[in-house]
Order: sequence, then structure tokens, then C-alpha cells
Amino acid sequence: MLLFSTILNIDKSLTKDDFLNLVIEWNQKSPHDYNVIPDLI
Repeated sequence: MLLFSTILNIDKSLTKDDFLNLVIEWNQKSPHDYNVIPDLI
């Protein structure tokens, strides 16, 4: 298993819900099927 960490500079215009939606979209549209978490939404 690989684990990656990063620090994101996010301003106050990005809400918690917006951030979560971006993460879900990023995961669901991954070109790598083995990285997609099924039924995440």
C-alpha cells in the first residue's frame, strides 16, 4: 500500500462541502480503475 500526503493551500471561499465534492469527483473520474472507490457517492 502506498500512502501519500500533501498540504493544500485553500482559501475561505472553498467550503467543506465543496472540498468533499471535489475529492469525490477526483476519485470517481480517476483513469485508474483500481483507485476508484465504488459507491462513494
